[in-house]
Amino acid sequence: MAHPTRVPTPAPVLHRLSALVMAAIALAGGFAAHAHARGRLIAYDGFDYDPPGNLNQYPGGGEGWIGDWGGLGPHWNLADPGFSHKLLQVIGNRVLDSSAKSIRTLDPTYLPGGVPLGNQSTTLWVSMLVHQSDGGAAGTWLGLKLKCDPVTSPNNPFLFFGKPYNSSTWGLDPGIYTQHKLSAQPTTDYAFLVMEVVLRPGPDDVYLWVNPDLSQTPQIATADVSAPAYGDFTGIKDVQIEVGNTSGGYIMGSIDEVRLGTTFEDVAPTGCGPFFNPYYGGAPSGDLLAQNHRCTVRQIGFTSSEPYPQITLEISFNNSVRWLLTLYNVGKKGLWVRNVTLRRPGDSASHQILKRGGVAEILVPYHNGIHLWDTEFTGDPNEIGGSLRAMTDGDLPPHDGFLAWLTCDNAPRVVGEIRDRGIAAICKGQGSGLEYGATYRSTEVSLWSVFDTGNYDYVMEYVLRDDGSFGVRLGASGYNNTGMPFEAHAHDVLWYVDVDLFGKSDDMVFETVHMDLGGGIASETDVPFNGGTEGGIPWDALRYTSLLIEDQGVTNGHGNPIGMQLVPFEQSGVTRHSGTMEAFTHNEFYVTNLHPGEDGMGTAFPNDWLTNWHSPDQYLLKYIAPAEPLTPSADPVIWYKAAVIHDPHDEDKQASDSGGSKTGLTLMHWTGFDLQPHNLFDSNPLVTSNPCP
Repeated sequence: MAHPTRVPTPAPVLHRLSALVMAAIALAGGFAAHAHARGRLIAYDGFDYDPPGNLNQYPGGGEGWIGDWGGLGPHWNLADPGFSHKLLQVIGNRVLDSSAKSIRTLDPTYLPGGVPLGNQSTTLWVSMLVHQSDGGAAGTWLGLKLKCDPVTSPNNPFLFFGKPYNSSTWGLDPGIYTQHKLSAQPTTDYAFLVMEVVLRPGPDDVYLWVNPDLSQTPQIATADVSAPAYGDFTGIKDVQIEVGNTSGGYIMGSIDEVRLGTTFEDVAPTGCGPFFNPYYGGAPSGDLLAQNHRCTVRQIGFTSSEPYPQITLEISFNNSVRWLLTLYNVGKKGLWVRNVTLRRPGDSASHQILKRGGVAEILVPYHNGIHLWDTEFTGDPNEIGGSLRAMTDGDLPPHDGFLAWLTCDNAPRVVGEIRDRGIAAICKGQGSGLEYGATYRSTEVSLWSVFDTGNYDYVMEYVLRDDGSFGVRLGASGYNNTGMPFEAHAHDVLWYVDVDLFGKSDDMVFETVHMDLGGGIASETDVPFNGGTEGGIPWDALRYTSLLIEDQGVTNGHGNPIGMQLVPFEQSGVTRHSGTMEAFTHNEFYVTNLHPGEDGMGTAFPNDWLTNWHSPDQYLLKYIAPAEPLTPSADPVIWYKAAVIHDPHDEDKQASDSGGSKTGLTLMHWTGFDLQPHNLFDSNPLVTSNPCP
C-alpha cells in the first residue's frame, strides 16, 4: 500500500443506517438524547431511505406522519449522503431534484390539541437543511410549504419558507407573491433554516433565522427575517416540500432533516444521538448500549464540545470487574482514551489505571526510500469527524454490538462489540473412578474507530477484559498505491501511554528480564528501567522484554505492590530506520518524566505535537536530553513503538485484477500491546474455585 499524494482524502459516501435502526429511533420517541429539554416534537423525517429511487416509492419513515410522501408529483429523487452539520442531530440521506413536490399529512395525535395547526393558539417551529447547488434565481423556487385550509384561510393558501419564487436569498412567502420577505443570505450557501410561527386568532407573526446559534432559543431581535402580522394561517394538516421552475428557469436543490415542533429545541436538537443498537431489543432504554449474560455496557457521559468530542462508557462484567473510560477524538492522532478506571470485585470505588493514551505517530517507510508520516496531513479541523470515518450498522457484529457518536454530525464514529475470548483457565482430572474439572471463559469489550490517512485505513482499538487486562491495537488495511503496488513497507506505530495507577504520582517502571543462564537454569528479574534514568531500550526476543509499572504506595491484600505489565502483542520483529528525523525508531520502549505540556497539550513547539505535526525526534527525544532520574514523584510516561511489515502479494488483488494490478483490499496487519494485571488482584478474578488437586 502507498500514498500517491499526501493530501486528505474526500469524505466517503456514507452508507445508510438501516430501517431497523430508524425503527429503533421511532420506538424510543425520536433521537436517544437531546442537549435541550424537549417540548413537543410534532413531526420529523431525515429521509433515511436507500437511493436510488423516488421518495414516493418508500414506506414513510420518521415520526409524526400519516402515510407516505405522496401527491401528484413529480416526486423527489433520493441522494446519498445526507447533509452533515457540526452541531445538529442528522441522519439518513437527503432529497435532490430540479422539479419535484411531495406532500405528507401530519398525524393529528401529535398536533397540539389534536386539531390542525392554526386552529388554536400555539407556537410552531419548523426547520430544515437546504441548499441550492445549481441554477439561478429567475423563475425558480425551493423550500417547504405548510398548506392551509382554503375555507378558513382564503387569503393565505400556504406559508412557505426557503427560496421564494424569483429570489436569490432565503426568505418567506405567505401565498402572495408581492409579500415575499427576504433575508440577505444567498441560497447557494448551505443553510439550516428555522422558522417560528406564532399562531393565534387573526394575523400570525412569522420569523426566520438562517444558521442560528443552536445553544439557545434565538431572540426575535436576531431574526434574519421578521414578519409580524404576516397572515392568518389556519387548518394546516399537510406539509409539502418542493423545488421547481417556470419556462426558462433552472434549479437544482436539496432538502434534509425536516422537523416541526412546539419549541426551538424540538427542531434544533444538538445532543448527537449517543448510540444506535438494533440488536438489543430494538431500542434500548436509557443509557444501555449492549448487554448479554456476561457483560453490560452503558453510556454515562457525552459531550460534543470542541476541541475533543468524547463519550464515557461503563463496562460491567458478571464477575464484578467494572471498567470506566472516556473515548475522545483528537483529530490528527485519531481515537484516544483517558481516565481509564477499574473496580475490582469487592472494591467500593474505582481506581485509575491509565490517565491518557493513544497513537502519537505512524511512520510508513517504503523499501524504495519513500518514507511517509501518516499523521502529518490528517485531522483537518474543517472536516466533519476529523480523520475518524463514519460507521454504520454494517460495521456491527451479528450480535452484541453498538455504535457511538464522538461528534455532532450524521454518523457515529465508534463501534463497540462484546466478544467471547475463548478459554481463559481450565483444569481436568480423574480420581476415584470419576472425571472432573472446570473451564472458565473470558469476555472482552472492543471499542474501535477507523482512522483514515489516505489509501490506508487504520483500525484504532481499545479492549477491556474481565480479567483486568487492557488491550491496545492498531490494524492496517486499505489498498495499494497504484504507482508502486509491489513495494514492501513497514508500519511503525508510536503510542503515548500515561499509566497512573490508582491516580497517584508514585509509580516506578521496571524492565522485566528473562535470562537463560545455561545448564538448564534461567532467571526472571525486574530491574529499574534503563538503570533508573529517562531514555530508550530495544525489544529483545531472548529477554522477553516487557515493562512493569508498580505503584510504590499501594499494595494488594498479600502486601505486594500493585502493578500493570506492558506486554508487546505478537512482536515478530523490530524496525530500524535511518531517514530524516527517524532516530526514535531505534528503540521500542521509552520512559520520560512528565513535565507540563509534554502530553501534547502544550501550545508551543514542540509540546503541541498532539495538534500540530512534528517528528518524535523533535519532541520525544528532546524530552530525554539530558536524561533525568526516574522517580515515583516525577510521574513517568511510557512511549511504546511497534511495527509490522507488508510485502504486497496476490491476496492484495481483487477478482477483477489482472497482470500486475493490485487494487483490492489488503487483509488486516495488527500490532499493539496489552496492559496485564500484576498483583493488582488478590486472586484470579475469573476463577471462583479450583476442583483439581
